[in-house]
Amino acid sequence: MILQAPHDDPPASFDHPRALDLGHLSLTVAQSDWIDAKARNEIVGIMAFDLSAAFDTLAHSTLLAKLRAAGITGVPLEWFRSYLSGRNQSVLWNNDLSKTLPLNKGVPQGSILGPNLFLAMIYDMPKQLTQNTQTTSSKVMGYADDTTVYVKSKSVEHLREELERLANKMVCYCNENGLIINSQKTQILTNAREKIEIKINHDVVSSAPTISLLGLEYDTNFSTAPYLRQLARDANTRAALIRRLSFGMPNCLLKPLANGLLMGKILAAATAAIPIRLCQNDKPYLSSILNDIDKSIRATARSITQIKLTDKIRSEVILWKAGLRSLTEAVSATMASTIWKARKEMSPLGCIFQGKSSVKNTRSSGSDNLCQPVPGHPELAANKLAQVWNLMNLSNAKTLASAKVSAREWYKQNAKYL
Repeated sequence: MILQAPHDDPPASFDHPRALDLGHLSLTVAQSDWIDAKARNEIVGIMAFDLSAAFDTLAHSTLLAKLRAAGITGVPLEWFRSYLSGRNQSVLWNNDLSKTLPLNKGVPQGSILGPNLFLAMIYDMPKQLTQNTQTTSSKVMGYADDTTVYVKSKSVEHLREELERLANKMVCYCNENGLIINSQKTQILTNAREKIEIKINHDVVSSAPTISLLGLEYDTNFSTAPYLRQLARDANTRAALIRRLSFGMPNCLLKPLANGLLMGKILAAATAAIPIRLCQNDKPYLSSILNDIDKSIRATARSITQIKLTDKIRSEVILWKAGLRSLTEAVSATMASTIWKARKEMSPLGCIFQGKSSVKNTRSSGSDNLCQPVPGHPELAANKLAQVWNLMNLSNAKTLASAKVSAREWYKQNAKYL
């Protein structure tokens, strides 16, 4: 994952089992930037590039040159050269096998080194895209082979010029590094009232009402409302499927199925997308949609336990018997883990919650509490994370396990108010 300011801060790259979590955290940081700019009457343009067969088109010679430039020489460099060379491929079609041809491009997919080598190949992309730009507000985000740039500007014309310039730089960078842009799948989103069109290669890409980033869908207000509406429909569909399965599947299998099929879907991007209510004073935001998602969870709990609506049993008890958690409990626990790791493990993306001069009001003076990165938007994911940190006293948690305990204790004490 790469999230870089144009000229000052170095990019941060990640490749481990929690990479997607970091990807969603980077979107949380970016969303704060978008809404903060919108509040200052600036226009934001987001452009998401799609690369075709990115892992298969990397030139070995260029990759080895970049590794050498990064300081990898001698025997280690020869290891990489040996790893990439000597590979061949052939095609079997209708029982006819083509002749074998050598592979001088691409990195092996499904391997441990493949993603790392791809990141090494595109490590210089943010600097190449944003250098010599007229604005200092251009930023680059990346996850695997998905690259997104965004620009903030005071005028639509200047925004269009900057996006056009970034698109041209992206085309040049890809041509130089053996990458191919699929302009048909490239997306543009802006909060401008008029449609913006950008020429990429020989195609013209127009701004759309929504944009999909890492499975999350944002609208022109930079909210995740489109994603949440679809999530509510998906949760209802999965709850109905589990109910049908409950008539012939034992309880011991239904519980893990529900946690994987339903809760896994709901919590996949919860930190960046689900604005749960954390206290009585919180104003309801998309409350009807969140209620629908929570109803799907509770309906699934009844399917697992075979408890009917007419039975006089509290829903909390039904959830406990089914091995499930309510939407608020599950999402608040996920948020607690995310913000704790971002702060305590010094995640580079935790900078939004630190007292830097480039971020306003990120830290309360003389206190371990965090202020909301974008005041006035309580529904914003970054603000919710700060709220979770404060309400659960996560600054006192020394380990991730203790942070999870704090989240559980907080929910037990406040469940009746939420």
